Amino acid sequence: EPQPTPPMVRMYPNPATTYIQFEMTGNLRAAGINIYNGVMGKKMLAMSNVSGQMRINLSDFPRGLYVYHLLNANGQILEVGKFQVSK
Repeated sequence: EPQPTPPMVRMYPNPATTYIQFEMTGNLRAAGINIYNGVMGKKMLAMSNVSGQMRINLSDFPRGLYVYHLLNANGQILEVGKFQVSK
């Protein structure tokens, strides 16, 4: 049985209101993170040179479901996840 891969990123709080914190696990050095509106698929945010921790201000994010893509240097998706914004 292959073991499930632990997530590469921890995020909290979820659901979020004013901010969301992303923490890379281990020594992951992701190249970027893109955040999309979960319903419309509209790109809300694109960040590059992501490592360690980052805190994203959600003041421009209406309430709802969002999807993030963690990207490597070649733009390939390393991980996909979801979070909820509730205000």
